[in-house]
Amino acid sequence: MASAPNIEIAGLQGLTDAWAQNGEQTVLNAHQRWVDPGWDQVKPIRGELAEKKGDATVRIEDDFHGWLLDQASALREQRHSALDLEHLAEELEAMAARERRELKNQLKRLLIHLLKLKAQPDARNRHHSWITSVRNAREALQDLLADSPGIFAGERDQVLTECYSRAVRQAADEAHLPESDFPPVCPWTFDKIMEDEFFAGVQRSARRSER
Repeated sequence: MASAPNIEIAGLQGLTDAWAQNGEQTVLNAHQRWVDPGWDQVKPIRGELAEKKGDATVRIEDDFHGWLLDQASALREQRHSALDLEHLAEELEAMAARERRELKNQLKRLLIHLLKLKAQPDARNRHHSWITSVRNAREALQDLLADSPGIFAGERDQVLTECYSRAVRQAADEAHLPESDFPPVCPWTFDKIMEDEFFAGVQRSARRSER
């Protein structure tokens, strides 16, 4: 059999090692540092490996952690016949989906508290916790975007619209207000809500007076 093409496997190996040893967040960070070698180069290998699909030492359904370590070892040693490419691809796609969900969760969280600040500018006893939540969500989004600048996949406005409609429902429930009290469409751009000192209806002077 002809030797497999010389592909970049160090990045994928690093992902598998990191996931097994340090947890999901480390993997998500490692994923962004991995330069995509171009999956077109992998396709010829998949055809050769299809005949040896059962060559992995540990099966994913038997021991997920052991499977990760086994796949990392196979990548490091370039034992291409032992690579479980189908499951590796599925796990990488699942990681990307989890990162996307985290983005939406943090964006929704940010919008919820901005909406409550806008709707209840006189609820000063609650402003501190809301502002803290805004800051934390904003920082989490900044971290996600720093690690994954392409995470929106060109759909930033669509994602903002989707998260805004969900945020309105929750903000209305938490503030005990009808949804009609909130703007029907997001009144802010993504760049606006990411500004460090933007807190919707609460002015800087008002926040200072609460301290």
